[in-house]
Amino acid sequence: MERLDDVPIGTQGPHYASIPPPNGKKVEILPGGAPDGSACTFCIHNEDHTIGNVLRWMLMKDPEVEFCGYSMPHPSEPKIHVRVQMYDGKSAKEAVKKALANLEKVFTTIGEKYQDSVANDDYERFEDKVMDMAAIKKMTAGDPDAPAPTAGNADTTMETS
Repeated sequence: MERLDDVPIGTQGPHYASIPPPNGKKVEILPGGAPDGSACTFCIHNEDHTIGNVLRWMLMKDPEVEFCGYSMPHPSEPKIHVRVQMYDGKSAKEAVKKALANLEKVFTTIGEKYQDSVANDDYERFEDKVMDMAAIKKMTAGDPDAPAPTAGNADTTMETS
């Protein structure tokens, strides 16, 4: 069995990441699109909601895109369908290429910012809050002078000592 460290970059992901796409194509244009290419349904193999939703979001930020939606035909099928319709006969294929390039820039920027903050020890730290068990015991015993139990967040971690 391969260790995750040994898997080449870009092949981690869903359980079906090792399934080869049909005809070796990662992306296919399904039949039924507009003859001028302004409306197409793309089938993207070995992907799921993770890329589907973010690709839809990026495509809808493009003012030339009239409509974009995606679906997974079936949960056991390792593919998504992305429908793109453009204004003024523009190319849906070019819009998808542009959206993917923009997403690559976004992901690169996020990765760089993350690495910088880790390297500079500049990140938010989370500390578990501990509930005041003595106050809870007084309150449940019916003591009217008992202070209300406090915790810094909604965490249910309790100290029992």
